[in-house]
Amino acid sequence: MILEKDRQTFSKSIGIIIAIQGLAWFGISVTGIVVKQTTPSIAKKDLSDIQSYTQYIARIIYDNFLVSNARDKVIRPQDFEAFLWIYTVLSGIWVAAALDLNLAIRFKKSRQSYSALVLGVVVLLTSVIDLVLFSLLARDYSTCPFSLSSTSEVTTTDASTTIQNTEIVAEALMPMALTITTGTTIDCKVATGIVMSIAARGYVLWLINVVTAICLISIGTKVFRSPGLLGYEKNTIPRVKFPEQKKGTSANNDFLYYGDNDAFQPQHVTPSSRPRSNNSSTPVVLSSRNQNNYF
Repeated sequence: MILEKDRQTFSKSIGIIIAIQGLAWFGISVTGIVVKQTTPSIAKKDLSDIQSYTQYIARIIYDNFLVSNARDKVIRPQDFEAFLWIYTVLSGIWVAAALDLNLAIRFKKSRQSYSALVLGVVVLLTSVIDLVLFSLLARDYSTCPFSLSSTSEVTTTDASTTIQNTEIVAEALMPMALTITTGTTIDCKVATGIVMSIAARGYVLWLINVVTAICLISIGTKVFRSPGLLGYEKNTIPRVKFPEQKKGTSANNDFLYYGDNDAFQPQHVTPSSRPRSNNSSTPVVLSSRNQNNYF
């Protein structure tokens, strides 16, 4: 079914925006799978070699979601990889459905309603997966310890005592001469919080996706809605038509007469040639004998 003009504009605009979003999440998912299967260069570096916040964030996310097998965590590396594969498949279908909707509108194909319905279902299903992953990550976030102190290893020998800290000072990057501290218990909350926000698509974008999915499903399901008993097309007046009774007797009279003594005029007949009905209505008088037929 071809959509109406205003719905075509809405669906086309939403389809383009959603296609861009699907490509972004497809790229994130594929990147996560590749990193999980290989060992990135950041993982080979010593903690003391980290010189920027970008490297710090990449390292703690890698350590907490692709390496760490803490028993108290719900999302372990194998679980996180499974979600990455799910997002890869759904994002691929997401992009394909969005492109199909735009192409159907562009070339005026009759599958526009079906394309909108498929895209709406995919977006809504992905939003449900987002909510499930967000809930699981929120549980892990609540169990992460929180401390700003760095981890130190104190070893005592006969000759001396050596204290090994893992603090890295990034004075060139931080105007306030703050420090990047790796190996602390805050790493879990930082890494989980970042991934949790990505899973929720920035929170606001998730809500927009849900509303968009509902609108697309509503547009797509219109083709399956049967009209009501008095349903009629747009810009027309509903009328109850009785079975055909007879046609005009003269050669130039091609009116169709129905059981209600009315004539329906074909388009090629001028209104001036419409015959007048000579039939007169007889009022019905109700009595004790026939009133039961009407009440």
